[in-house]
Amino acid sequence: MATRSLDIADIIIGDRLRPLDPAHVKLLADSMARQRAAGLPPTIAPIEVSRSGAKFILVAGWHRLEAARMAGFTTIEARVMDADADARRLREVEENLCRHELTPLDRAFFVEELCRLVGGLNAPKTKSNLKKNLADQSSATIALPEEVAERVKLSRRTIYYDLQLAEALKSVRDELAGLPIAASQSELKRLSRLDDKKKRAVVAELRAGKTFTEATASKASRAQAKGKAGAAQAVWSKMSAAEQDEFLWQKIKGLPERRRNALCRRLIDGGLVTEA
Repeated sequence: MATRSLDIADIIIGDRLRPLDPAHVKLLADSMARQRAAGLPPTIAPIEVSRSGAKFILVAGWHRLEAARMAGFTTIEARVMDADADARRLREVEENLCRHELTPLDRAFFVEELCRLVGGLNAPKTKSNLKKNLADQSSATIALPEEVAERVKLSRRTIYYDLQLAEALKSVRDELAGLPIAASQSELKRLSRLDDKKKRAVVAELRAGKTFTEATASKASRAQAKGKAGAAQAVWSKMSAAEQDEFLWQKIKGLPERRRNALCRRLIDGGLVTEA
């Protein structure tokens, strides 16, 4: 397919399956700006678009397009294809599934969309059968054409688990995008097993900056930890200054050298002690 130079202003983004990663866009934009400063053409692959009257609809290459825009380019190399909405979506899915930087969260939803486009997941009987098997957590009877596995080079079992993940996390997908959990298959699986109320509560904690372990800690566990801290504080307050000094000395002396040095450096940097 031949490429041609298109005005970036003439390209319509449209609805995308994968959210834009600003950090990745910035990385690409910086690279393109450096190449231009050195008098070299950008080395990024051409984007893919389809015609829409006098304009063009983006098919694949959103990050490349936004990077070119950020770097100050007004045109970009593109391959122009003739495609309807389903064909454009299928190409977007395939192009992204072939790339290695997809997070487990993104991959699950791309696999689901591919199965919808190629595997007929929207057919009432197939949809009903899929939901039943996902609920039973059994992939034995899910009927998917071999074309799906062949296109994405994934096993049927992996495709099933991705479908299961996408079905369970559909209601919170947008909130999870960009969070560390999006890159953790094991944490996503654990989150997917929670009921909707608990799931949303955990996601809210994650968005507030907590780790998955912190966000899923039960109230009883948190209360127990708080109780232990309170008990330790009570014992400490009853100790004399000399006893506190001795306690701290023994504790610090017993730390591994690396932790001990890090603690001392922290005290110095915080202005609590001065270097000899």
